Amino acid sequence: MLRRITFFKPYYCSGCCTRFKSTFSKDPVSNPDGSSLPDSEKAIHPFRVAVEEQGSIVKRLIKEATTSSEELDKAVIKLKNKKQLLEAKLQELSSSIPQVNKVKLDDLIKQRFYYDQSFSIYGGVTGLYDFGPAGCAVKNHLLQDWRQFFVLADGMLEVDCPVLTPEAPLQASGHVEKFTDYLISDSLTGESYRADHLIRQSLESLAKKKGKQSGEAKQALAGLGSLDGQGLQGLIDRFGIAAPGTGNALTQPREFNLMFDTAAGADSRQQGWRHRMFLRPETAQGIFTNFRRLLDFNRGRLPMAVAQVGQSFRNEVQPRSGLLRLREFALAEIEHFYDPEDRRLRFRQHPPCEMAHYAADCWDAECLLTDGCGRVDWVECVGCADRAAYDLSRHSEASGESLVAARTATGGTSRSFTPSVVEPSFGVGRLLSAILEHNYRQRPGRDEQMTYLSLPAWLAPYHCALLPMNGGSAEMRQLIRRLHRRLAVGENLAGLVDADSRGVSIGKRYARCDQLGVPFAVTVDYDSVAEIDRVPGLVRQLVGQRITWSQVMDTEAVFQGQTATKGNR
Repeated sequence: MLRRITFFKPYYCSGCCTRFKSTFSKDPVSNPDGSSLPDSEKAIHPFRVAVEEQGSIVKRLIKEATTSSEELDKAVIKLKNKKQLLEAKLQELSSSIPQVNKVKLDDLIKQRFYYDQSFSIYGGVTGLYDFGPAGCAVKNHLLQDWRQFFVLADGMLEVDCPVLTPEAPLQASGHVEKFTDYLISDSLTGESYRADHLIRQSLESLAKKKGKQSGEAKQALAGLGSLDGQGLQGLIDRFGIAAPGTGNALTQPREFNLMFDTAAGADSRQQGWRHRMFLRPETAQGIFTNFRRLLDFNRGRLPMAVAQVGQSFRNEVQPRSGLLRLREFALAEIEHFYDPEDRRLRFRQHPPCEMAHYAADCWDAECLLTDGCGRVDWVECVGCADRAAYDLSRHSEASGESLVAARTATGGTSRSFTPSVVEPSFGVGRLLSAILEHNYRQRPGRDEQMTYLSLPAWLAPYHCALLPMNGGSAEMRQLIRRLHRRLAVGENLAGLVDADSRGVSIGKRYARCDQLGVPFAVTVDYDSVAEIDRVPGLVRQLVGQRITWSQVMDTEAVFQGQTATKGNR
């Protein structure tokens, strides 16, 4: 009944776990001096400005024909120094954030089967994870809200393309040739490592020590992302980096393509692009190859936005840190097609060495997360790339299909052009990791710290738990089924029935719901019959944030004890 609703107040995190509306909206707009930014951003703002200003100077010097190499080198060194100061400030602010007990968080996730390593009864497979009931529910709620906020509210188109992709489209897009990481191996055991990751770990260890090499390591870390294979080898030689565990020499860095290669048809030995296939590394190519039909569907109008949610695959050298680096993962991507001549949008430019081969411009939304070793670092969760006209031009050239749009000017003249593309790409697994970590809590218990999840009500795997005091009777089961159906069908809410007949106390059942992140609980006894119909609507208002718990407390009577029993109602 109404008075049996027990509320566990959700704590809304200030990061990516909040509503998309508050996370990705542009307001409040910061002033040039950063005066409207949060305190942490105010501290970082002057360092960011210094990097941007020096970066502009370097760009200008590169374009000027009269610039001497000495002058350019000095400007680049100054830019690197400013970047080091920015990175140091970011690390300083990151270290002030309380660290999560990663072991206990992982135990809670596994215990409540949010997700776990795939095929664990056979020892598990690195880089593959199964989502359990709670994980599936949170993932579905996240994607449902993503679709509501982006796709439906903005009138986007949506497609669903196959995972298997022929060689020709990926050859045209540059993935066959350029979708690579640098790989190094132990020269004796053959164990392989991603070159930049191993070098970064070694340099970070050196940077923590005192002495001349500490400063040199910090300087090398600042420019690590801009190095090619030769530059990476130079760092290995300079700092004497060896294979971890064995101390053996490392092989030369070599390029390793991250796509999974397969073949279609009974005779996989047949040649030609129609038979060689890849598991897609991104969802975008299916959108680009359907551009002509999508533009016709949209009656030739630009701008046009097309969304796709689906699985992608990357043969990571060393998958690690739970959902942060997987070989199979979900992406939610949007391609915004627009006329490049009518461009009133710009992005902060990343150095060319940091961008994918198809990107003309790129920047990321990052979340502060804990890796498998307990280190806190910024992890990319959303990447926003200006792909320009790269993909459509390449596919048009390779296929012979004209992938252009037309626009008629006021005077009646018409022109054809290849649209440019802006792509926000959301890593669903990484967002889920951020959601769980940012909403993980501990509180004192009888014997040890109790762990639980304080998820926002709209995102929780179950919006409401139904806890019968006597789950064994037929009448109580019928009452619970009725209430569960009213929640699901009448209010579109997910209800969790916890009818434990093993004598587990109501307090322990509340604790189980806490660990799952369930925000509300309805305890049902024989008094509940009278007012059962009022509960679903009230829970819907609470989940939808149309009323607060304090308003409920002001209008509803407080539970004083059960009056009815099975035999006396």
